[in-house]
Amino acid sequence: SAAETAETAVTAEAGRHQGLEAADLGRRALISSAFRALNRSGTGHLSASEMRPFAELTGFSGTDEEWQEEFELVRKECAASPGVPGIPFMDFQRLVNDESEDGCYASDDTLRQLPSLIESRQSHLPSLIESKQPEFSPGTQQEAATSATAKPRGDSGRGALVESAFRFLNRSGSGDLSAVEMRSFAELTGFTGTDREWQEEFELLRQECPDSRITLSTFMRLVND
Repeated sequence: SAAETAETAVTAEAGRHQGLEAADLGRRALISSAFRALNRSGTGHLSASEMRPFAELTGFSGTDEEWQEEFELVRKECAASPGVPGIPFMDFQRLVNDESEDGCYASDDTLRQLPSLIESRQSHLPSLIESKQPEFSPGTQQEAATSATAKPRGDSGRGALVESAFRFLNRSGSGDLSAVEMRSFAELTGFTGTDREWQEEFELLRQECPDSRITLSTFMRLVND
């Protein structure tokens, strides 16, 4: 009957709306999980270094300087907290849902990958750190400016760990570590400062390295000192 047909249509429509609501809730949960994974500092807003893995996963492949410029442009467009030196959750949620040129849309699959990607980056180095816990202090690394070809101290097992860590950090494959690439190691060995403070620390460290570059040989000296 017409009544039964109408009732069936209403039931189907209600089911469709419930499905959309469930999907929406599921995506919000994915966004929240991704944000928490990125926000390692727990500040409630993403710094440039914290936002970088997401940017790379969604297509960014520029230099540190280019990323800093891009991040500043994104941050200035944030409406939720214009005075905050980072990207808060509400703006991150808006960005990953925005499919326009102004957004940074991320698929559900990309959002699912983020937590495991961050965990992988954070957990790759503990065996090196545990084998000899260094204190990260750029201002005291005078030996880094000496011969870049000297062999690292320690047995071949530790040498392999150091080399593996360097290869992992050097995602660009350039042969020397950028500020962003070195940041993960610095945080694992005690650094807790801001993006600007890290840039200053990194420049101090780099100035004391041969040719102002942190190559594998220099990295070996730093982590063994």
